[in-house]
Amino acid sequence: MTEDSNNEEETTHEKLVKEYLRYYDTNIKFQSRHSFRTHRSSRRHLRNIIKLARERQKEIHEEYAKNKKTRNKGTD
Repeated sequence: MTEDSNNEEETTHEKLVKEYLRYYDTNIKFQSRHSFRTHRSSRRHLRNIIKLARERQKEIHEEYAKNKKTRNKGTD
């Protein structure tokens, strides 16, 4: 990450990576002690990952479609 990107809003990809790391840490805790709190926290992080993954899928598809239109205009 460059200095300029520190001032910018986080991308969905960065949010997804951070959320996965939070899930990873929580899941380790859940594996060592199967408490209600660790169960709930692990599932919450998984739900957030799903939400962010859907958002990222949409962004990727929109970027691809936009790029595809741009490439096709050049061949007309």
